[in-house]
Amino acid sequence: MHQCSTTENNEAFECGREVTNKRLLLSRVVESPNVYPWMAFLASWRYPPNQRIRVAYCNGALISNRHILTAAHCIPEYTREIFIRLGTIHRVGNE
Repeated sequence: MHQCSTTENNEAFECGREVTNKRLLLSRVVESPNVYPWMAFLASWRYPPNQRIRVAYCNGALISNRHILTAAHCIPEYTREIFIRLGTIHRVGNE
């Protein structure tokens, strides 16, 4: 396995290997941050004339140190910005 990603603490993860530190919350298993370090949450915006519209929330997978694989509809026409959060498939906060 090759190094896939690192945390803010420079802890290395192996591609395709689940990080097994989970916590229990209200009798159900909840993912801790970076449990699936190769997964990505994506948000994209498009810019038709004089507008900024958030148009897509999607998931993807890190397939190299520079590439994320996602569905084509996640990158709509006129897209100029894509927000990517690695290690999760969920939106966090108000980005």
